Amino acid sequence: MVQLPIDCMNQILEYFTNDSRTLISCLLVNRYWCKATVRIYWEEIRNYKTLIACLPNESKEILNNNGILIPTSNLLFNYASFCKSLSLGVIICNIERFLKKQMVQNISDTRDCLKNISELQVYSNYNPAFFHQLSQICHNIRLLEIIIITSVSNGLSDLISAQQNLKRLQLIRDGYSTELRGIETLAEVIPNNLISIDIYGRRGFPQVLLTCFFEELQHAIFPQLQTLEFKFECPEDDLLIKFLENNGKNLKRFHVQRNGHTLNLAVIDLCPNLNYIATKIMYDIEPILKLFINSFQYLKYIDVYYEKSIFTKNNITVIMKGLTKNYLPEYLPHISFCKIRCIRIRYYTP
Repeated sequence: MVQLPIDCMNQILEYFTNDSRTLISCLLVNRYWCKATVRIYWEEIRNYKTLIACLPNESKEILNNNGILIPTSNLLFNYASFCKSLSLGVIICNIERFLKKQMVQNISDTRDCLKNISELQVYSNYNPAFFHQLSQICHNIRLLEIIIITSVSNGLSDLISAQQNLKRLQLIRDGYSTELRGIETLAEVIPNNLISIDIYGRRGFPQVLLTCFFEELQHAIFPQLQTLEFKFECPEDDLLIKFLENNGKNLKRFHVQRNGHTLNLAVIDLCPNLNYIATKIMYDIEPILKLFINSFQYLKYIDVYYEKSIFTKNNITVIMKGLTKNYLPEYLPHISFCKIRCIRIRYYTP
């Protein structure tokens, strides 16, 4: 076989920096190719067990003394010396991937600790086997917080279905993608004894995902539901109104931020027992507030979301003066005006 000069080899191999499969094939050609390739392949960390094996003896001894066993196999190269980048984000992802595998393997050993758990936070894309095992152990979860990433695991439905006393469900969107596989399956298994449903996104909850989820949920009946909150995005008005026709009577808290005028009018008719409402009002703010005050006999708090282009601080001051002329202070609820995605301007009534 013709042996290329090392400089020529390096230029060729650098072309395949992001093609790990090709680089692995090059490692296996012969000793010369292996020496040339390993430097390129290990510019980024490839295997953490191998990297740990490169630790100095003093570090290995500290780990061993703390019950962490280090592989003792002889290494062909000092792989750590080839690394040119160290990404904390990549390290965290690899640790999470490792822990997920460990959870599936060790969950049966923690049966006694988990069987009485009442609050649980999980990521939606955990291994289905993990959720399946958890559903066999945990039957008394009252608060379930699901952080939704890129997909919803098949086993998550099993976990929800197994809960006999689930009262609060929180769906938190933590990601940028508008594609999400399996979210509609959650709506199909949500128990009807919920008293609270909270849906919000740390980076926004794409409208298409909410629509997909709520198309399945709009006809469900939750006779004990008292709280319904959507932080940031919310379903289309028609879907939400249909849901409130079935479940608005017993609601005490209702929170939306990006709704339309139609929903505000529907809430007045469908949710007579509210003591807290947060909603976006695009126009006719004073008449709408008067309708709220006159219609909700238990109302104590109102959060009004508005856009700066529509209302200003001066407009709000005029509105509040108008309300205080028509209502005695003791009959006015606490009212806050919240500029969308900006600083909140608060008004407190005596």
